[in-house]
Amino acid sequence: MFLCNPSLLGEDKWENGRYKSNKLKKPECFGELDHFDPKLKKDKYWEWDNLFVIASKINKRKGTKEADDILKPDLPGYDPMILLEYNEKYHIFIPHTGIKNKTKRKRIQRMIEVLHLNFDLVCRERRRFIKEVFKSRDIGQPIEIDRFFTACQMSANTEKRS
Repeated sequence: MFLCNPSLLGEDKWENGRYKSNKLKKPECFGELDHFDPKLKKDKYWEWDNLFVIASKINKRKGTKEADDILKPDLPGYDPMILLEYNEKYHIFIPHTGIKNKTKRKRIQRMIEVLHLNFDLVCRERRRFIKEVFKSRDIGQPIEIDRFFTACQMSANTEKRS
């Protein structure tokens, strides 16, 4: 979901690889950088592949729990369609029921919980957005899916099978 107003991310906001910030008024953002592997903070805190953005409220709830890279989207071979299922009734993610390896399913479930993918605020926003997407599609309006990509794709796949 959006953690800041998308207009703050336009190309015009950047110069020489740096964000042009107004010293008097900083842009409001509801996200923070966190580390997949906090042990790398000391010497390699700056490595992009160890960073992810997380909603501030969720990061507070996450606390010091480490993020397992099983749901890390930039890993080679990562495929949310193989690792996750989406329950459209409750708009929550669960480990894919086709995964027979109990340890792997537990790792996925733990990351769903650590990253609060099913946090009530996120579920409500996801539900609202998906409803808008399908409503627009049903009346022939163009659809721009700019967030909740995995849930939208899984919902569309479920609908095709019905």
